[in-house]
Amino acid sequence: ALRRLEIGPSLISGAIPTEFGRFSSLSDLTIRGSLISGSIPLQLANINTLRRLNFQDNKLSGTIPNNFASMNLLTRINLSGNLYSDLSMDFISPNLEVLDLSNNLFSGTIPPGFENFNDLTQLFLSGNLFEDSLKVNILPPNLNVLQLNNLVNFYGEIPTTIAILSSLEELYISSSNINGRIPSEIFLLENLYDLDLSGNQLS
Repeated sequence: ALRRLEIGPSLISGAIPTEFGRFSSLSDLTIRGSLISGSIPLQLANINTLRRLNFQDNKLSGTIPNNFASMNLLTRINLSGNLYSDLSMDFISPNLEVLDLSNNLFSGTIPPGFENFNDLTQLFLSGNLFEDSLKVNILPPNLNVLQLNNLVNFYGEIPTTIAILSSLEELYISSSNINGRIPSEIFLLENLYDLDLSGNQLS
């Protein structure tokens, strides 16, 4: 039975076939660097063996299917480099560990809800259009990696509550229009080994 399917980079275009939902043993599905468009078909949630989903660098849009939340084995989703503009938490499964939504068209505020996912350890939201400030209380509590680079509509300061994210190892907030002082609390993060705050208005 087919367990891994990888396509791209390629010039393949059109929609993701709904028939992919019949690959009942698939654990890894990748279509990257192509021209696929439209929405992700709901039928993919039928693949209850799926662990990794990578549709990076395509032209996908619409909403991310909320029935993904029932895919208990799904631990990694990469939808970076697409045309998504509407973000909700409805699609996140409880066991998701890595979520990459960078370089899309998400705007407005970052919605609450990430804080409810204890297994989510890597979150990538760089290169979007969020009009927001950094709110630690809505982030996953056990984050190891947080990437918020190139958020040109971001504003405000790094909150002192950043120290709550005690598992943080890598923090990237470069060129995101944040200002003010770098809080001393950031240096209380004992596991932090990579910090990039360049290209901001910090003092």
